[in-house]
Amino acid sequence: MLHAVLPVLFTLAAVLTLSAAGKLAALRNAGATMGALRLPTRWARTVVAAVSTGELCLAIALLSTGGTALTTTAAVMTAAALVFLALGVRAHRLGSREDCGCFGALAASRIGVGMHVRNAVLVALGATVAVVAAMGDASSTAVETIVRTPAPALVSALGVLGTATLGAMIFRPAHQANAQNPHAGASLIGPDGVVVDPMQRALRGRAQLLVFVRPGCQSCVNASATVAARREDLARIVDARVIVASGDGVSASPPLDFDGDDVHIDIAGAVAEQFGASSARPTALLLGTDGQVLLPHAQGLDAVSTFIDVIVATSQADV
Repeated sequence: MLHAVLPVLFTLAAVLTLSAAGKLAALRNAGATMGALRLPTRWARTVVAAVSTGELCLAIALLSTGGTALTTTAAVMTAAALVFLALGVRAHRLGSREDCGCFGALAASRIGVGMHVRNAVLVALGATVAVVAAMGDASSTAVETIVRTPAPALVSALGVLGTATLGAMIFRPAHQANAQNPHAGASLIGPDGVVVDPMQRALRGRAQLLVFVRPGCQSCVNASATVAARREDLARIVDARVIVASGDGVSASPPLDFDGDDVHIDIAGAVAEQFGASSARPTALLLGTDGQVLLPHAQGLDAVSTFIDVIVATSQADV
């Protein structure tokens, strides 16, 4: 009976291997992955590395074990897929729409219905393998089955090829997804007069903390002062930018309320509009290296200060 699920076994092993390899190759984004799933970011790299290692072990075990061992492996894989499904649904309900980082730099996989369907399919496939393995040969493994009867190898190859083709139609490589991001091209005038595109800076590997303020707002002045006071800690993980809008006929120099290396000018408020910042001030948002904006935005001095504290704590945990 193992012949019947050989394509499924190889497909699951391929998905687990690609998922693990993609995350291990992009461990620097582990914090963003945990944040997208609305999980604690402390020890993010350790957690993501451990999960990836577990995926690799499961992939190897699916192909190299049989009978009771294969049943156990498939059951563990099914349980893991159920956990990923539950975490994805939870993050979705908490407002996350970011890339989950499930495949690291290999493919963009935004949290949403599509991801939930994929995880549900993995649960069903894992459960199928567990049932078939429990009812089948107590000693055969996938590799041994193919060696003894080469004909199923063609069927398995076709099954994996079909899955890969379907995956290529559903998922886009991360760099292609970023290239199509609607926020690309939004530019600021930096404190030295140089034009800065925060999206391009993010995609080159530096997350961007954007704090939108306005003149005549004491909370905004305090938020700007908080950014300046935490500049060194923030610089470990993000580029922090305090952003003041400049309207038609208004000087491109920062208002007297705001003075420092963090202050940038947003011509006509175009950047705030493109990133969907509300009219409330101060408002802070985090632009990740995957080109996605972390939701929800922080609004008001207390929320912005807490947001900054979380980023600082994350940077210290990753050091």
